[in-house]
Amino acid sequence: MSGGFEQTDALAAGAQRPLRARAILRAGWMQAVPRRTLVALGAYLLGYLLWQSFRWGGHADQALIGDAALVPPTVLAVLLAWRAGDRTAPLPRLRSAWRIFALAILLAAVGHAIEVLYAATGSHRFPSIADVFFLISYWVAFVAVLRFPHRPAITGRAHLRRALDAATIAVGGAAVVWYVMLGPTVFSGGGNVLSGIVSTAYPADDIILIVALTRLLTDTPPEFTRAPLRLLMLGLLFYVVGDVLTGWLLIHSTYTDGDPVDIASMLAIALFALAASSQRPVDARQAASPWQSGAEPRPSIALTLAAAPYLAVAAVFGMLIAALSGEPFFPALSLALTAAIVAALLTARQLLARRELVAVHSELKAAHDELAALATTDPLTGLPNHRALVSVIDQELERSTRFQRTCALLFVDIDYFKELNDGWGHVAGDAALNELGRTVRGALRTMDTLGRWGGEEFVVVLPEVSPADAMLTAERIRAAVAARPFAATGGTHLTVSIGAATFPADGTARSELLAAADRAMYAAKRLGRNQAFSSADPVVSAFGDSMEVSASTPDERAMMGAVDALAMLVEARDSGTAEHTRQVAKLAQRVAIALGCTPRQARDVFLAAKLHDIGKVAIADAILRKPGRLTPEEWAMMRLHPAIGADVVSRVGQLAELAPIIRSHHERYDGTGYPEGLKGEQIPLQARIIGVADALDAMITDRPYRPRMTIDEAREELRRRAGSQFDPDVVAATDRLLAQEAAAEHAAAAQPRAGALSARRSQALPQPAVHGRDRDPAR
Repeated sequence: MSGGFEQTDALAAGAQRPLRARAILRAGWMQAVPRRTLVALGAYLLGYLLWQSFRWGGHADQALIGDAALVPPTVLAVLLAWRAGDRTAPLPRLRSAWRIFALAILLAAVGHAIEVLYAATGSHRFPSIADVFFLISYWVAFVAVLRFPHRPAITGRAHLRRALDAATIAVGGAAVVWYVMLGPTVFSGGGNVLSGIVSTAYPADDIILIVALTRLLTDTPPEFTRAPLRLLMLGLLFYVVGDVLTGWLLIHSTYTDGDPVDIASMLAIALFALAASSQRPVDARQAASPWQSGAEPRPSIALTLAAAPYLAVAAVFGMLIAALSGEPFFPALSLALTAAIVAALLTARQLLARRELVAVHSELKAAHDELAALATTDPLTGLPNHRALVSVIDQELERSTRFQRTCALLFVDIDYFKELNDGWGHVAGDAALNELGRTVRGALRTMDTLGRWGGEEFVVVLPEVSPADAMLTAERIRAAVAARPFAATGGTHLTVSIGAATFPADGTARSELLAAADRAMYAAKRLGRNQAFSSADPVVSAFGDSMEVSASTPDERAMMGAVDALAMLVEARDSGTAEHTRQVAKLAQRVAIALGCTPRQARDVFLAAKLHDIGKVAIADAILRKPGRLTPEEWAMMRLHPAIGADVVSRVGQLAELAPIIRSHHERYDGTGYPEGLKGEQIPLQARIIGVADALDAMITDRPYRPRMTIDEAREELRRRAGSQFDPDVVAATDRLLAQEAAAEHAAAAQPRAGALSARRSQALPQPAVHGRDRDPAR
C-alpha cells in the first residue's frame, strides 16, 4: 500500500515538469498509473485468475474465497479515490467527485464484507442487508460521475447533439439490460414481492450506470483528468457487463458465489483503483482554466465515441432479431419499440449533424471569403492591395493582347508625404491616404481599377485607353486632388505626381509598364511635382534613370517647397493663373529638353515658368482685370511685374538663381521687350523658352479682349514672329513638338474605339479657364 502511494507522490512531483507530463499522456492511459500500484494489482488479478482456473480450496470454500477476494481491491480503490480527492483540492468540483466515488466504492466494500460473513456462517439469503449497500452504491456512483467536470457545449446545437448521442447510447444499453435481465425478471412472476423488487432493482440500477457511462462517453474532460476518467469508464463498463452476465445466470439458475463471471467485477474494481491512482495533482492555474490546452480527445478515442451510438443501434436490432427467432420468455414487441426509439434518436442526431455540417460549411465559406478579401484588400484604404493589383494588371494585359486593345497604367504618388506624416502625425497620414483613395476613385470610370501599391503610392489600371486618354485621366486625377481640402490635414491641399505608361507602346510585360510609369512619375516629382508625365514624353526619356527622387538633396526639396508656396500665393490672387502657369511650365520644360538642355536647366525652366507671373501680386486688380485698353500709366505699372517677381524670388535663398529668368521672360529677341530691352543671346535661354511657351498658351486660351486661336493659328503666329519677338531656334523646337503631338492625336483618332473614348472623356474634363490680362500684344 505504502509503495503505491509513494509512487503516486513521485508522479505528483514529476507533474511539475510539463515535458514529462505530456510524454505520459502521449504514451497512453496506463502509463499515467504509478508503476507499483499497477504491479500490485496485476499480481493480485493474476492470482485471482489462477484460483478461478484451478479452484484451490475445494467446492465448499468457493463462495467464501470468491466473496473475500473482492474485498482487498475494493478497499484499495476506496483509499486511492479518497487520495485522488486530496490531489485535486484546488478544483472543488473534481475533489467532491472523487470523494463521492470513494463513498460509492466503500458501500460496495461493505456489501462484499457482509457477503463474506454470510458465506463464512453458511447463512446466505436473498435479499439481504448486503443488497441494500450494493443498490445504494449504484446511485452514489451515478452522482459522482455527474460531478466530474466536463467542457460545456459551445453552442446550443452542439449541446443537443451531445444529448442525442447520450440518449441513443443509454437506450441501446438499457435495451441490452432489459432483454437479458430486467425483462425476464419482470415477466417471470416467481418469488415473493420483496425478492421481485430487489431482483428488478439490480438491472434498473445497471441502467443508471449505463447513463453514467454515456456521460463519460459523450463529454470532453479536462486534460489533467482525461486518463483517470477513461479508466473509470472501462471500470463501469466491466461492472455492468458483470451484472448482466450474473443476472442472466441467475435467471437460468446456474450462478453460484465465486462464479468465473465474477472476473468482470474484479476487473471493474481494479480499474477503479487504477483510475484513482492515475489522477495527477491539480494546481491553481489548471483549476482556473481547465480547458486551456489539450482539451480535445485523441483521434482514436474520438472515433470510438462517434461510433458508440451506432453500436447501440446494432445491439438493439441484433437483440430484436434474436427475440424474433423464438425466445419463449420474452415478447418481441418491447424490443421492436426500443429499436424504433433508437433509430429515431439516431436519425434525429444525423439530421442535426447534417445541419451542423451545413452551418460549419457556411461559416468556413464566410471565413474563407473574409480571408480572401483580407489577402487582396489594403486594410487602410479598402482598395485592392499590391498582390491584387498584380493580378489585375496581368489579367488586363492578357485580355488586351488577345483582343489587340490598348490599356494604360498610372503611378500616383503623394507629394511631400513624409513631411505630412512628420507634421501632422501618422494617424493623419493614414486618414489622408484613405481620403485620397476616395478622391482618385471619384475621378475614374467604373471599369478602372485603383489600388494601393505601397506606402503613399497608388496604381490605376485603365482598360482600353489610348496614351492621350491616359494623360487626360491623369490630369483629371491631379486636378481633383489639388482642388480638394483634406480634412485629415486641417483643410490644407495636397498634390500628387503621376506617371503614365501605355500598352503596347511603352511595354508589353507588367514589369516594363510599371517601370515606365514609375520613371514618368519620378520625372514629375523631380521637375516640380503636382503634374503628370507620360512615359513617352521626351522629358522622361531625356532624364532617364537620373530622375530618381532619392537623388534629391535637402536643398532641392526646400526649393520645390518654396516654389509651391509662392505658386499658391499667385493662385490665391488669381485662380485662373494657376492653370496657365502649369501649362506654360510643362511646355517650357519639354521645349528645353528638345533643345538639348541639361536636366538641371530643364528643371530651372520648369520652376521659373511656374513663378513667371508672381510679380502680378503687386498689380492692382483695377489694372489686372480691366476689360478695356490700359492707359500709359497703367501700362507702365503692368510692365513692372517681371522686375517685381524677380525681386521677390531673389529674396528666397534657394530660388535666387531663378530671378534672372523671371526678370527676362518678357524681353524680346529684337531688343524691344521689357524691363531692360535685352537682345538676342543677352536674354537667358530659359527666359526665351518661357516667353514662347507663355505666348502660345495665351493665344490658345480665351481672353477678355479676344477669343482663343486654334493650335494651327497659334503655330503660324509663332513662326511669323520668330526673329523679332521670339528666338527662332526656340520657335522651331516648339513647332516640332506641336507637330508631333498633332500626328499622335491624328493616329489616335484613326482608331474608332480610342477616338470615341477620347471624345467622351474630353467632354468630362473641365475646359480651360479664362485667364486675366497680360498686355503683351502677342497675348
